[in-house]
Amino acid sequence: MRFCCLRGPCDHCVLGRFVLLDLRSLGSLAGITILGTILTAVYTNTIHLPATAPARTAGSIDQARAAAAHLPAGQARTLLAAAASAFDNGYTLALAITAIALAAGSAFTYRYLKRQPATPAEQAQHPEPAQHGG
Repeated sequence: MRFCCLRGPCDHCVLGRFVLLDLRSLGSLAGITILGTILTAVYTNTIHLPATAPARTAGSIDQARAAAAHLPAGQARTLLAAAASAFDNGYTLALAITAIALAAGSAFTYRYLKRQPATPAEQAQHPEPAQHGG
């Protein structure tokens, strides 16, 4: 596959750049949404609230931190420790899923998207620039 961008932008390169930028944005959005959902689900299912903690603190670590500000010091520390532990569990799982997805994507790319030599028609359309010795 030859790139004509060495001599300046062409229609294919400009279109490719826009497609790449759009796909990158959509991928980022999907990744944040999916990983955020996983983190939240793990947090809400693994937090062990102290008996004195308000039930709303199970929704997010921010709610737990806000509620801890209104509790006595000992209860606040217990609540914050439980929230931090649940958040760490969710974050660790989200990072593990990200690592697996990146490894799978790398393996797929290596296996199926290898660079192909230019066909004679492509070589004629986009000849190599002359090499200058020096």
